[in-house]
Amino acid sequence: MENSSRKPSVAAIQGRISDRSPGGMIGAGLLAKALERELGVPAALHGTPSKPLDDHWTFALEQARPLIAKAAAHIEDGLLGNKFPILCLGECATSLGTIPVVHRLHPDARIVWFDAHGDFNTPETTTTRYLGGITLTGASGYWHTGFGTEMRPDQFVLVGARDLDPPEEELLREAGATIIPPGPGLIEKLQKAIGSHPIWVHIDCDVMDPSTFPTEYVVPGGLQPSELREALSAIGASNRVLGLEVAEFEAPESIDARQAAVTTALDVIEPLISAFRPQA
Repeated sequence: MENSSRKPSVAAIQGRISDRSPGGMIGAGLLAKALERELGVPAALHGTPSKPLDDHWTFALEQARPLIAKAAAHIEDGLLGNKFPILCLGECATSLGTIPVVHRLHPDARIVWFDAHGDFNTPETTTTRYLGGITLTGASGYWHTGFGTEMRPDQFVLVGARDLDPPEEELLREAGATIIPPGPGLIEKLQKAIGSHPIWVHIDCDVMDPSTFPTEYVVPGGLQPSELREALSAIGASNRVLGLEVAEFEAPESIDARQAAVTTALDVIEPLISAFRPQA
């Protein structure tokens, strides 16, 4: 990963997007402040954790537009400024704004989407009305978001996906997206899918097995933290990583458990941030 001339920039979206739990909003702020300490750069904190709701995606999107725009601006400023932007998110619908920026500035990039879910339902197929579940279709033009929709679906590489609705899975395959479930050969399949393209890395923490990391949505059979770290190390060594998003870190209630989760998160993403640590 070519980092020699870049500096990190860190931000958190800790206000509500379409969060149905307060833990992710709190977790975004915790992780951003930890990165501030680790990397020696100030973390910009946008929004305030607020009451979660179970609302329709249309209402959630309109309420969240200002914060999604803040996230998009952070990514654009970072990429245009030759930085390595890092964004900590309560939940992944914020990527409705960030993915179009990545595509506009790096049209050949691949989006490496580590997630237990596909997030590839549409407004017509969703049964939950949840904005996060229709994120990638919005970012690739299946419906109008107001943030840009030019990313081709075959530029998405979904890693660790194991909880896909049948219509969602069918649409993903028709669209040409790559799906790499947990299991043997994951790294080799991932490297084949991304080739030599620059990559944007999104980590939804429920890609990890729920026995190893706190997330709102519990989906058994995920990656071990060490497996996720190994995958990040492999692609970080072979491809230009444009930046990083981390979402769905559900902050535990106890202080000790929160610190343990932060430590795990930092260890997992270490291969992508190690070059940006201040030199002793």
